[in-house]
Amino acid sequence: MINLCDASFDTAQRMKNFSGWVRVKVLQHASGSQETAISEAPSRQLLAVVMARVQEAHGFDHELCDAILSLMSSTDLV
Repeated sequence: MINLCDASFDTAQRMKNFSGWVRVKVLQHASGSQETAISEAPSRQLLAVVMARVQEAHGFDHELCDAILSLMSSTDLV
């Protein structure tokens, strides 16, 4: 569970996939860098990194976010 101040909560509510964004940031922090080792990351983690970059560049309502979420929910991913 994450506690947010009112301003952060308002921002998080407007994000399409706040929990996914948080997961990416926590994994990046845990690895000690801002970059994820692409060759070693599982498919869902790679998609989460791509999603974070799309959201950073184009905003949270970009059409690619929906496509990435659809891929992330695929049962065929490792």
